[in-house]
Amino acid sequence: GAGGNANVLKEICEPLGADIYADKFQLGDPTLSPLELWGAEYQESDACLVPPDLMERLRRIGARERCPAIDVGVVRDTGVVTLYSFGRGDSVVSDGGDGAKRARVRDPEATPVCLPLDAVLSGVPQKEFLLDCSNLKPYRLTDEQPPSPLECSQSYLLASLLSVLSCPDVGSKRFLTNKVDRSVTGLVAQQQCVGPLHTPLADVAVVALSYFDRVGGATAIGEQPIKGLLDPSRAGRMAVCEALTNLAMARVTSLADVKCSTNWMWPGKRGADGGQLVATALATVDFMKQLGVAIDGGKDSLSMAASVTNQTTGETQVIRSPGQLVVSVYAVCPDITLTLQPVLQPHAGPLIHVPLGDLPDACRLGGSAFARCSSGGGDIFGRDCPNPDALRLAAGFAAVQSLLSETSPKLLTAGHDISDGGLAVAAIEMALAAGGRCGLELRVPDSVACPTAWLMSEEPGWLLQAASNEAANQVLDRLNSAGLSTGVRIVGLATVAGELRIVAGDRVLLDKVSLADLREAWERPSHQLELAQCQPDCARSELRYLREAGGANQYVATATEPCLLPSVDRLLAMERRFTVAIIREEGSNGDREMAAAFYAAGFRVLDVTTGDLAADGDGEDGVSLADCRGVAFVGGFSYADVLGSAKGWAAQVQFHPSVHRELDALRRRGNSFSLGVCNGCQLMARIGWLDGDSDSGSSDSSAPVTLEPNLSGRFESRYPTVRVLPTSCPLLRGMSDSRLGVWSAHGEGRFSVASADSLLAAGRVPLVYVDQAGEATESYPCNPNGSPKGLAAVCSPCGRHLAMMPHPERSFLTWQCPAGQQASTNSSDDNNLASPWFKMFKPFAVIIALVILPASLAACPSPYTLVNGFCLFWNLSDTKRSWWDSAKFCQSINGELALGIERARAVRPLIGGSQLWIGANDFLVERYRNRTGWLWANGTQLPELGDSDWESGMPDDQSQNDDCMAVRGNGLRDACTKCKKACLCQPVQTPNSSTFEPADFLQLGDITPFYCSTDIEVEKDVKAGLFRCLDACASRWECRAALVNTKLGRCRMLDYSDASVGDGIEKNPDWRKFVK
Repeated sequence: GAGGNANVLKEICEPLGADIYADKFQLGDPTLSPLELWGAEYQESDACLVPPDLMERLRRIGARERCPAIDVGVVRDTGVVTLYSFGRGDSVVSDGGDGAKRARVRDPEATPVCLPLDAVLSGVPQKEFLLDCSNLKPYRLTDEQPPSPLECSQSYLLASLLSVLSCPDVGSKRFLTNKVDRSVTGLVAQQQCVGPLHTPLADVAVVALSYFDRVGGATAIGEQPIKGLLDPSRAGRMAVCEALTNLAMARVTSLADVKCSTNWMWPGKRGADGGQLVATALATVDFMKQLGVAIDGGKDSLSMAASVTNQTTGETQVIRSPGQLVVSVYAVCPDITLTLQPVLQPHAGPLIHVPLGDLPDACRLGGSAFARCSSGGGDIFGRDCPNPDALRLAAGFAAVQSLLSETSPKLLTAGHDISDGGLAVAAIEMALAAGGRCGLELRVPDSVACPTAWLMSEEPGWLLQAASNEAANQVLDRLNSAGLSTGVRIVGLATVAGELRIVAGDRVLLDKVSLADLREAWERPSHQLELAQCQPDCARSELRYLREAGGANQYVATATEPCLLPSVDRLLAMERRFTVAIIREEGSNGDREMAAAFYAAGFRVLDVTTGDLAADGDGEDGVSLADCRGVAFVGGFSYADVLGSAKGWAAQVQFHPSVHRELDALRRRGNSFSLGVCNGCQLMARIGWLDGDSDSGSSDSSAPVTLEPNLSGRFESRYPTVRVLPTSCPLLRGMSDSRLGVWSAHGEGRFSVASADSLLAAGRVPLVYVDQAGEATESYPCNPNGSPKGLAAVCSPCGRHLAMMPHPERSFLTWQCPAGQQASTNSSDDNNLASPWFKMFKPFAVIIALVILPASLAACPSPYTLVNGFCLFWNLSDTKRSWWDSAKFCQSINGELALGIERARAVRPLIGGSQLWIGANDFLVERYRNRTGWLWANGTQLPELGDSDWESGMPDDQSQNDDCMAVRGNGLRDACTKCKKACLCQPVQTPNSSTFEPADFLQLGDITPFYCSTDIEVEKDVKAGLFRCLDACASRWECRAALVNTKLGRCRMLDYSDASVGDGIEKNPDWRKFVK
């Protein structure tokens, strides 16, 4: 930082001293002078002291991370820091001309720096400052006198609310949160946004220490610079109070464990500026002592002033920033899931106001946003400003922490601190965060003389929503017991309608004010900034989305259930049969969360850099991937995305012989898989792994998959919803039709393909971004990059290589997902609860990839193609036929009309409005009123079908002879036998057939269940029940595969982590016989 090497190298060796050698520094420009080297304030390096015997180890670690570790000098016990110039080394001079080397004599050219440390770092005389301790007079904003008393008319109150909500310091900060990575590392348990519309309102940040337990840390910030213009001492106390009221929304160990970092930004340290700085510091320290918290670090910038010259008069004026203290507090979280979010819940209890000022019933407006926005701003601005009470704050903090710990049942469901904008704004923000699911009614206490002042005052405190009316009584009792009875009262409640209502006794101050209008005012300053920093059409699209999405269901809909991860002890003891290599490069930042996801799923995980795969110049071979069943290319910004995303990484893979050889060999193996996420997805597209034949290693350059910059023109951090489509990709087996929220963070994520429709038809698009209705979309922000047809992922033709822009590895635990998008709440068990995304990391998926899929690749005879594990044929452009003629046509291609609901479900996303005959009918008994009882053409009965399988209103037997079944994108329908439609065919299969579909692969033969952990009943039609069995198997972490016993009509789960299996399931003789 400041001072560069001249500062950091002398500080790190104080008080001993050191010899520093210019020749040892790694230079990008060899013409640098010693002065430039010594004083340059570059910030891309760190200085550390290393024992000489460990220096070589540090160099090797640095080389692996492409981070040079350079020995630039040695510590000397001389008390002097000496810099030896270029080419001079450890110079000595000869004395007397006889050539004998004697004691060192300083040569100014050889040693341009020879600095005694005690002269600059110790014994420095104290400076004296002459300070002016008088406060600055607030600038009068207007000469207009305010109404006295303040008006409480509906028009005045509404205009004031809209004006305050539109203040940049009060309004939405969405323009900040969408352009930074809020999910990196996968350890973020609470980021800036809350609620179904991801409203940027979180009071506290929470970060986990590990993926496998719930301990973490919480941090929050407080600042009140405008109040410092009125009273610097109160501004300091208010900043500390705001930080702690924010921190209280997360469960921490205790107030005594809270530490603070302070950042002092002041225009100067002399005169009145210095006086205000001292007054703020003394008041802040005294306040912290009363609370029992401590400052343990910070920084200062005491030159926040600029000289400005008037271009007309030539006069120079000094423009000073208001003095500002930013207090950052942090503490240990014993449970990162115990947090309160500022999201009003529609069917919970009332809102409770907890004031924390030294005058609990006061309504002071000094320094408030309302004062600055009101017509009488000059006088109101000069009034008294709020002042927190240390004892009330400490008691309130302890009480809220105690309430947070109550989880059975919960006493609190939401909470928000009162800060910029006042109580009314805090309550409105909670309602806005609910995403249109509820309205808000505020009740001004009878004791309040001026409702406007009460609503707009920024007196410190909390708004807490109780879980129920009964819980509210318990909360009030707890707060009273803590000594907070004064001023604590119920002040509002959530309502059904999306409107704001404010009452004061019998008076209605505001009624039927649309929350959508208030949201628009609150979002206005952010939207104006968005217009300037991203593509304007995208900014307008997002504003339109926020307006229209209010009230829409944003919650995750999934076909899979979450499950508990194994305990840490179980994870450590688990026998790991399959190995996956996590491949990273300089600039990668997604390796830890990717490794955690695979490790939690039961894989043996290797940390491999691209450089590890390279053979070095000394004849050493690089790391081999021969024992790896899969590789995962992680997210980040390899080589800082110079020349384009993943371009440098791709060059390493393509042009380094040993790196290319290792990865290409793994790609060609039929029992391998690969996963590329974000930057890894960009890499896979650049090196051609998504095109052509993986087994031959060829790539189809005529129709490449590429990634382009987002349409918004910037980096996008979002939590969009995606839908899992039927696909040949084994990693997503059993997740079809799930709608899941997932983290997304990239700047170049827009897929560019020759034909998105062709990829969809081939089953090579496993994921699409969807809108509120669950339909694939290209609209921003539901689609954060503008990919055609909503493409979020693409897999290779064989399905074994999957590239996706979203981050499932940052979404595989429920606490990683924003609240309101979680599939379910966390369990009280010590283990973490996995989200549905965890399913794709399980070794069960690898079994599919390594055993079932390779056998099935050659299983589909011409003209059939593989779709979600089934060999199917249909031709929408072919001649349309009746049901009977379609059956004959299928016979002509050695097939039959498709049997099995799973086959119909597999093609639904691919055929749109077109209709295909399948092999089901109700010739024997009309099933118009009874949807069950349909028969397949082979005489077996269909399972009971739900509404989600049928088109709306079907079956209806509209023409009195709709005896046959067809499928189209919206579901199943009945139709007359003579109607002309395309058809869906499957190859005819027998138990003696030499080829069979993947769906049949686990069904042939009479298999005796073995190494089983659980039995699951399946339908007697084992084919129809197979995938239900596999899904049930995959929902249990300890399950690795499933077998079906055709006689018993049962499937059983294999647990090959059992030691009795020996060297793994593939070497087990029963398994080998079964596969054969």
